[in-house]
Amino acid sequence: MNLNINRTQQKVTASVHCETSLALSFILLHQASPTPVALEIGTSKLSCWLCREFQGILRRVYPHIHIHSSSCHGKMTAGWTLPTQTPQQIANLMIKRVEDAMDEIIERSVGKQRCDSISHALAERFYFQGIEDDEGISFMELDSIH
Repeated sequence: MNLNINRTQQKVTASVHCETSLALSFILLHQASPTPVALEIGTSKLSCWLCREFQGILRRVYPHIHIHSSSCHGKMTAGWTLPTQTPQQIANLMIKRVEDAMDEIIERSVGKQRCDSISHALAERFYFQGIEDDEGISFMELDSIH
């Protein structure tokens, strides 16, 4: 499924990856199965991070359905979208997972900011001072030398 959305001369193409669509279709067919069932998905390419996370959520929500697929290259693919028949519970869990991942990325980015990453001209006018807040969390504060 491809969606083309045109807004002020920008084109966004969204697509459902095949392993996501296959996994969800299998889940919907076998969700009421009284016995464990398994699905093995073979692809010629490694799965993206979003597909891996989606399948992980399916495994947690439907533990009697075992899904095995290709390894993951760990990258987020632009334009990735959920299949249209995704249950709201699964969609909400996926949104939460992506939000949590983005929070982790932001926390790591802020926490690893280094003084030598700023320009020399700026470094001449400012210096960094380490500070610890009430909860013992360290961060850097930028103070003016002048």
